[in-house]
Amino acid sequence: MRIFLSSPNKKEDIKIFDRVKVKNRLVAYPLLSVMDGYKVNIERLVADCKKIKGNGEMLMFDSGVSSLNWRYFENLKRLSQDATRGFVFSEEAFFKAADGYIEAIEALSGIIDCVLELDVDHFIGIEKVKKLRKRLRRRGGNLIPVWRSSQGKDEFFRVIDEYGFVALSTHVGTGKSTGSAHWDALLFEAYKRGAKVHVFAFVSSKNLFELPMYSSDCSSWGKGRRWGIVAFDSKRKRGTLSGRPAKSGDEVFGDTSFLGLSKESEFNPFDKEWVLEASILTYISLEERVTEAWERRGVVYED
Repeated sequence: MRIFLSSPNKKEDIKIFDRVKVKNRLVAYPLLSVMDGYKVNIERLVADCKKIKGNGEMLMFDSGVSSLNWRYFENLKRLSQDATRGFVFSEEAFFKAADGYIEAIEALSGIIDCVLELDVDHFIGIEKVKKLRKRLRRRGGNLIPVWRSSQGKDEFFRVIDEYGFVALSTHVGTGKSTGSAHWDALLFEAYKRGAKVHVFAFVSSKNLFELPMYSSDCSSWGKGRRWGIVAFDSKRKRGTLSGRPAKSGDEVFGDTSFLGLSKESEFNPFDKEWVLEASILTYISLEERVTEAWERRGVVYED
């Protein structure tokens, strides 16, 4: 099982990977910003991706369309489900941004290992998504099509039979989570067919140990820098490391020796670099435990 840690293109976040070996990393293209007029520096993007991949095994490239979905869904909530009175989706701006995503994929050839499709069938329709899929596939990089429950089970199996890899969108196009109640059979069948399933942002102990997904992704490791708080889940204890004084109800770790921190320092929740490193190592430990648990159940993915 692989947990792809998203890697913001910020120097202070990138440098943490110089000393911590993270096998699986994810970089997102700033699609929403491009739609708003931002110009991507391709040379810098290539240099950042080389550094982010570093000593890792796999680098996943994401379209960044989740930020577009977030703006749309948040607008629906604020405007009583009437999207026409706020955020307006522009196909022209989107396809221009999509061209930039494809250009970036070409520039990153040999650096990225897999590419996530643009999860926008609820905006432009599945037929236009399939046309984009063909363009993306021609540009190289192991393309991972995106499936959402609104497309139906037949489409799910058609995609995994053709591509051998699919990503499950956790939203149905309304901003509401699909949940995982009906995913068990899909994921087990995909595994039987020799296919892999990536589930977007679905990293929790309950999900990871109950659904035989090949991979998922998360940005939670970076909470230590952004909000000063990181949740931990280990064999030994559960608790919170925080950059603020502990509040009632917090269980703050006093012993983190099980993490194997590379920095020779005592417990220091006020050192953001320390907290980031501890958080990354916690997710690495979780990834290993989930993999071992599924191997004991006979679920082993061949890379």
